[in-house]
Parts: sequence; C-alpha cells; structure tokens
Amino acid sequence: MPLMVMLSIKTDVDSLFLSRDAGGTLFVDKAFAGALDTNDGFSSTSPKLTIMGAINSAGPGWKIKIAPGTYQENVIVPAGYDGIQIQGRARDGPNKTSIAPLTGRSISINCGYAEVSFLEVVDTAPAVGDLHNTCIYATGYGHTIHHISLTGNSAGCWGIWFHDVDYGLVHDNFIDGTYNISGIGVFIGDDSVGCRIFHNYITRWGSGTGSGLGNNGYGVGRHIDAQRMVVEENDIIDNFVGVYLYPPGATDIEGDYIGHNNFMENASYDIYDEHDYPKSANVVDENFYGYTAGLIPWYLDSDGDNIADYIVRCGPTNRDKHPLPSPFSWKNGKGNARVGVI
Repeated sequence: MPLMVMLSIKTDVDSLFLSRDAGGTLFVDKAFAGALDTNDGFSSTSPKLTIMGAINSAGPGWKIKIAPGTYQENVIVPAGYDGIQIQGRARDGPNKTSIAPLTGRSISINCGYAEVSFLEVVDTAPAVGDLHNTCIYATGYGHTIHHISLTGNSAGCWGIWFHDVDYGLVHDNFIDGTYNISGIGVFIGDDSVGCRIFHNYITRWGSGTGSGLGNNGYGVGRHIDAQRMVVEENDIIDNFVGVYLYPPGATDIEGDYIGHNNFMENASYDIYDEHDYPKSANVVDENFYGYTAGLIPWYLDSDGDNIADYIVRCGPTNRDKHPLPSPFSWKNGKGNARVGVI
C-alpha cells in the first residue's frame, strides 16, 4: 500500500509538471499545414502561424519557440511581458529561423528580462521616419541576446540597441554591418548601466579596411550618459571604429572596461576614447591589436614578461597598460596600431 501511494504521488507530480510546461510554451511554425493564429499553440501539431500571434496569446515568463523559416514580421513585445523568451531553432544552416521584415525594426522589446536566442535577425530597409533602423531594440532591465546571427543591410542601421537597459547581456553572436555607412553593431544607449558584451564577432560596421571606403560606423558604441559597460573577449574586426566611447559630458564617471578583445583591420581606430583618466575610471587593458607600428612590430616582448614592449595610446591620458604580445601580425602585416583620438 505505501508503494501504491508513492506511485500515485509521482504520477500526479509528473502530470502537473507537463501541464505547467505546456501552458508556458507556445509554438510557431508558418510551414505547418494547419498553422493558424487561432490555434492554441501549445504543441508543434497545433502551432501559431505568426510570432505576433503567439506573443498576443502569451504573457510574462512565457517561451515562444519558432520553427525554421523566414518570418517577415515586426515583432513587438509589450510592456508587462517580463521574462518572455523568443527562441528560434538555429541562427544559420538548413534549420535557420529568420526574422526579416520588409521594413522597420525586426524585434522591439518593451518589458524586462527578455531573452532572444538562436535566430537570424535581418534589417532590410528602414521604416519611414526611423532614423536608426534597428534589428533588435530593447528597453527595460536585464535582457539577454545570445546565439544570434545579425545582418544590417541599410545605411544607419543599429544592430542591437539597448536604450535605458540595466545589466543587459549580449554574447555569442555574429553581428555584421555589411559595410553600410553610419551603422553601429551594438549601441549601449542613454542611461544604460552595467551592460556586458562578450564572445561576439563584430564586423563591417562602417567601412573597414576590406571595403576600401572611408565611411563612418562603429562595432560597439556607448552613449554619453551610459555607464560601466564591459566589452571583453570579442573579435572586433574590419569596422571603421572598433569601440567608440562618446565624448565626455559634465559628469565623466563612465567606468567602462575594454579588455581581452582581438582588434584587427579597423580602418580608423580600434578604440576611440577621449575621456580623462582617472576621472572617467575607464580601463582599457590586455587587448590584442593585430597591426605593426610603422616599421617596428609593436607587439615585441624583448624582456619576456608577456606584456608587449610598446604602449598603445588610447586618449589624452588613458593607455592600454598591458597590450598582449604575439609573434604574428594580422594577415600580411599591413596597417598601424590606430588606437587614440580622432
């Protein structure tokens, strides 16, 4: 008898768990023959037709699972949907899930703690009156964007824009600006605090050396009124400017950290920071710059202390105190260490 009671309790718990899981996840599959936004969306055999159809049926903490295919939608998550998850199948390959509207922002998030993952997100053309056509726009608290393939196809595109976002995470993404002018790969916007950008490949925002042009654009940009951004362990390659910290304002207390990144082939500057140290409390440290300094390889380490012999300038008083040495230069060794003030 005790054994029967235990089995009965286990069965009830499993049933409760499955019911709760089905209630918190909605499926979207435009290729499914019976897909309709009037479906309940609780299973892959009764999916929603559109992403917005699923969002309109969801709420805080729900997961939207999107099957492979291209969804030409402007996805908008309203305020109050805190903790929502938007998850595709894959960001590339045969099972790719792509959000690529005809015009306007691909994804706009107006709640807190959203998570967006395993998607291709494409900017196609700006909407009328939108000065910063954006692939992913978010405001609120604690968002996470990861395992995204992002492509900016229009001039002035901002790949990921965190506006007044505290402690947002952007990691393990491929972020490509396709050499369009005046674009920004990741923009940490007004009043954002403590956002972290790591393990990303960020390339071709503005004109890098590969384009042969002279147009502006930044791999990573930080607004004058944002603070304590962390940029680490990224490959920031072939942009016009790698990381741009907007000029100082009345209270220069940004406190950013830029370290352990690979900077290569950026056409203007790897890092543009004209803030005063130590007032700004910015730290630029232990990055690798794949260039030579004139005829002298700046990365030489003659005393064997694992710190490159030549200090790299980074603003009026800021310096990269520990540029990492290497026996290699990027590709054929052309270019200079361009870290400093425009």
